[in-house]
Order: sequence, then structure tokens, then C-alpha cells
Amino acid sequence: MMKLIALVVKKPDLTLERFQHYWLGTHTLFSTRIAGLRGYRINIAIAGEPHTAPYHGSAELWWDSPEAFRSGNASAQGVIAGDDTRHFAERVTFIYTEEHIVVNDPSITGSSMTAPDGAT
Repeated sequence: MMKLIALVVKKPDLTLERFQHYWLGTHTLFSTRIAGLRGYRINIAIAGEPHTAPYHGSAELWWDSPEAFRSGNASAQGVIAGDDTRHFAERVTFIYTEEHIVVNDPSITGSSMTAPDGAT
């Protein structure tokens, strides 16, 4: 399984609230339709909480393989979703990963992903 992590800096003219509203509302109408997408999480910085990272949010997206990722993002819906990020993101940094679950507590994460042998 291939996981894409996107580190997102909001557009400077958006409040954190407007950034969150657009990303979770409008953008997901496009991004959730990308072919082959197996999982999708959005994480947004908590207003008023101190943080030193230059990012305002992150997204985690899963595909079965790098080939499935490339195919989905090259599709018309993938291009539309990619182009839409300009409405809420000033900059997006991508990290392409293979995920290794160390702790998997579905009561906290809501995840039904299987932890590797020996992990809890």
C-alpha cells in the first residue's frame, strides 16, 4: 500500500476557519472521487494551540500501489482535484511513503487497518 502525505500551508488571505471550511467542504467533493483512492484523512492545526511547524494541515491518502496513485492522479478527476488546491493552499509539500503501523487503537484513530505482527 502506498501512502501520500501532503503538508499544507494555507493561503495567507484565509483564516484558519475558512481554510478548514473550504478544504473539508468544497475540496473533498473533488478529491474523494480520485480513482483508486483507498483511504483519506485530513488533519488541520488546532486554532490557538502553539505549534512550530510552518504548516496549517496535512492530508493522508492511500492507494494500492504507486501505479494506482499515478493513474488516479492523471485521470480527469485527479487533475481537477489537484488544480482545486490553489483555492485554499499557498504551498503543498508531498511525501510518498510506505506506512508502518506501530500502534493501532481503532477507538482513538477510527482506523480498521491491521497492525503488523507484534504491534498493538
